[in-house]
Amino acid sequence: MEAGVTEVQAARPGDSAMPAHVRIAEAPLLFGRVPGDGCRGEHIHPLLGLLEFGPYSPFPTGEVVRAATICMDGQQQRLFGFLKRLHDPVSASDRKSYMPDFVGFEEIFRVRLAGVADADCHLSLPADVTAQGGDAHENVHDALLRCIHQLRAQRDKWDVIVILLPTVWEGLRKSSDGSFELHDRIKAAVASLGIPIQFLRESSALTPAQWGSK
Repeated sequence: MEAGVTEVQAARPGDSAMPAHVRIAEAPLLFGRVPGDGCRGEHIHPLLGLLEFGPYSPFPTGEVVRAATICMDGQQQRLFGFLKRLHDPVSASDRKSYMPDFVGFEEIFRVRLAGVADADCHLSLPADVTAQGGDAHENVHDALLRCIHQLRAQRDKWDVIVILLPTVWEGLRKSSDGSFELHDRIKAAVASLGIPIQFLRESSALTPAQWGSK
């Protein structure tokens, strides 16, 4: 099937007044403005469109995005290493017919990603935070919120908080009754404060086999 075309198969002839099948062109997505004419770039492929035209609008932070971080004790340097590698080009390792090569954060998003130099903007949680009585999911949720509110005191130094969820906490991504996602709860709790949060999972982002494919 051609890219950007959705094929709809109708019922057998005689079962419907509709034609046997209809080809519907996929609507293009809008991206950044085309240099020279100011029109929006359009592409049916979300990743290729981003590569060619950049994001739909400039980042509100200007030419740089400053990242504060929260992670488990002992994982800070691994997280810093991952964020640093986002500047480097990487060849796609799977789904190559769909996934373009990663050419680097700055070239794709037209903004530079930088870590905050102030150590007070990089917090860590003890591994045993899950065992401090009560529900483990709630313990992680509450501990992350305390860190986020602690970082508010340094709000003029960062633009986004990157949270690394370690593999040992994978089972706590959902509440004990399965009703709530940790990611959704944290983002909902700080949405009214205007705090951008980016979650990373050690099991995907920091796994060498996944680098360049997730």
